[in-house]
Amino acid sequence: MKKSIDINDCAKTLCMSEYEFQRIFAFIVGTPISEYIRKRRLVEAGREIAETKKNIGDIAFDYQYHNHSSFSRAFKEFHNYSPQEIRKSGGKWLTKFEPFILKEENKLDFKVIELPKTFMARSGNKSLKEFDKWWSKKYQESNSLFPRDFMWNNEKTGKLEWLYSLDGNEKDTNGYETFIFPGGLYATITADDNAKAKSKAYYELKRRVDSSDQYCIANEENDIYYHQRYPMGHVSTPNGFKKHQFTIFVPIVLK
Repeated sequence: MKKSIDINDCAKTLCMSEYEFQRIFAFIVGTPISEYIRKRRLVEAGREIAETKKNIGDIAFDYQYHNHSSFSRAFKEFHNYSPQEIRKSGGKWLTKFEPFILKEENKLDFKVIELPKTFMARSGNKSLKEFDKWWSKKYQESNSLFPRDFMWNNEKTGKLEWLYSLDGNEKDTNGYETFIFPGGLYATITADDNAKAKSKAYYELKRRVDSSDQYCIANEENDIYYHQRYPMGHVSTPNGFKKHQFTIFVPIVLK
């Protein structure tokens, strides 16, 4: 966290474009990478302020804050206390933001499916709860291959949105934005709905696609619909399962 982080270099390490890396990171972690880095730096800076007698301005500089006032503002906004107050408290008021760790673990079930072209509505910047309430009144049926409801991190706002499949002749969309989802090939994998299980699942999905002779992960160069085919998630509770299951959908193309 003390070193300057080049997001493009991170993307190259994983053989992705910078845009693709940022989109996948936000989808899996639930936070845009720039926001993740900012919060982790403030966590580590707070810990160092609480546990050492090092000059606060020097600590701010170490964590890439070259302006003391901007550091103080960001620090108080995140921790709700000033650096000086945190030092006096010995760190007991620090806000927690744990690091996200991606580990390779046991292999999981992996599928390649083709999603159909369909008409969709998105929650946008409106209430997710109200959007779900509106949609649930209209559609109760489900399909094991193509769920009607998805979630994704909006690549422009960095916020979670719901995407719901509608009938093609649907006219009453309650004011929600609609669009044509182009469908196409997706790699999918299902895991328990928690961060550790999802990170494990995504690692396995990417490993399987990268080692495939038939498929590769979609990007701006190989997929003309790249900005319309989102990495998505679907939450379900299948019969026999006590915990929610989370299915990851990542767009792929034929080599």
